[in-house]
Formats: sequence, structure tokens, C-alpha cells
Amino acid sequence: MADYDKNISLSTYLKMPRSKGAQELNFGEVVYKPGGICGPRFQSCWQLVAIISGDSEVEVDKKRCLIPSGHVRLMSPGHWEYYRFAAKTATHHLWLDFPPSKKYPALLKMLPSLEPLMPLSTTVESLLRAGLEVDVSVSRGVAALEAIAVAALSLLCAETQYGRERLSPLHPSVIRGCDFIEKNLSTHLDLSSISHAAGLSVNHCSRLFARQLGYSPTEYVWHLRIQKAESMLRSTGLSVGEISAQTGFQNPFHFSRRFKGAYGTSPRAYRSHVWKRSLSK
Repeated sequence: MADYDKNISLSTYLKMPRSKGAQELNFGEVVYKPGGICGPRFQSCWQLVAIISGDSEVEVDKKRCLIPSGHVRLMSPGHWEYYRFAAKTATHHLWLDFPPSKKYPALLKMLPSLEPLMPLSTTVESLLRAGLEVDVSVSRGVAALEAIAVAALSLLCAETQYGRERLSPLHPSVIRGCDFIEKNLSTHLDLSSISHAAGLSVNHCSRLFARQLGYSPTEYVWHLRIQKAESMLRSTGLSVGEISAQTGFQNPFHFSRRFKGAYGTSPRAYRSHVWKRSLSK
């Protein structure tokens, strides 16, 4: 994350942070071990914190808020922050940060249109990943990096405008339901058990999840399973069958079919591509 400070122990990382930036505009990626922490630190930049898998409870000036899996939170400068990541699973997240100065007027102009907490679409996630691949040492590399940042914020603004009611702060029942799903992802999960954990009727649970997350409860389960599986393919040496079992798929074939539908390639081919790209850097 931005501004690495002396209060972060290297032992908290499952995958060490990597970042790409220029002129105080930075994209980054990190995977925290279960129970990982970050801070306390003083936030000096505007920052988008995108949780790919796992979750994070962040304390901002002693006020706590949750960033669930599949969401992105806008953090503002001038505050003390302390992050606690999921206790039982690794937390994989991406970030984008830039200074509050007038150096990036196009980015600053969009900030008033953003909500504090927003669902993370696959397109925005792809843009945050793309920022990590830009070679800022080549001609126009810095300009390309800024263009990707502008595109990511522009898309978040458009999604916010389109679904402002859906993007409202999460209802406590939705948070309980998401927490239940996260803790039981490897087991059989159905609408009845999720609704019971959330303290809602089946119909109310379905409506509330759809309005606030953009997914039905069962759709959210599969969304989270795919995200966690993708993270495990990147950061562990577990076999496809082991990942399939740990993320709640019926069998490796079912996992491969779902994963290909989301990423356009098989789990094995995806891992091979990601690892080869990592070794070439």
C-alpha cells in the first residue's frame, strides 16, 4: 500500500507488495496472510483500496468500516488508518493512489462523484491490474499510466451514477451474510442458510443483496469463489483439484467450466500465463 511505514512487519505478507508508479501516481498489489495488519499509518494520498478476495476492517480516526471482498473503497488524505485483514483467509488487494495536489486535475475532478464504498466490477479490476504492467521508462509510459488511472475512476463514476441506490453503505444484514459466506465458502451454501445467517427472510435477503451488491446471494457466492480461486492460482502451488475443493466447487470439471466462463481460459492455462509473466519481469 502507499507510504510503507515502520509499523508493518514483513511477516504479515503472503505475497510481498509490488507497485508501479511515476510522479506520485501509483498502482499496487499485495496479498496479506490471514490475520495480517497494516498500520497505524497517516494517509497522505487519495487511494482506492480494492479487495479481490478476503476482506478488511479499517479503522479511520478510530471509526471502523468494512471493505468486503469484491468491493473498492475510496480513502481520503489527512486521516490515521489501521487495517485488519481477514482472520482465516488470505486477503488479496489492489490499490491506486495519487496526491491531493493539482498535479492530476482530471483525477481530482472525479472524486466528488464517487461513493466511499463501491462494488468492484471486473472491468475496473482489469484496469487496476493493467496499471501494474505499464513500463514507465519508455516514451509515453507515464502518460499511459495516468490514462489508465483516469479510465478506472471514470468507470467508477459511471457505475456510481448508474446504481447510486445499489451502492449505498452496506446494510448490517448484508455484512452478516457476506461474513457467513466468506467463512463457509468451501461448504455447501444455499439461499436458505445465507438468509438465516443474515437474519432475513429468503425474499428480503435476495432483494437486499441485489440492491446493494448487484448480485443475488447465490450469485455472490460464485463470484467470491471465482475470485478466491483466481487468487490461489496466482499465489499458491496448490493443484487445481485442491483449489476446487477449498473454494467450494463440486469438482475440478465444474471449477474449470466456471473459471473459463469468467476469465476466458482454463485454470491451468491461466496460472501458466501469470507465472510466466511474473518470471519474465
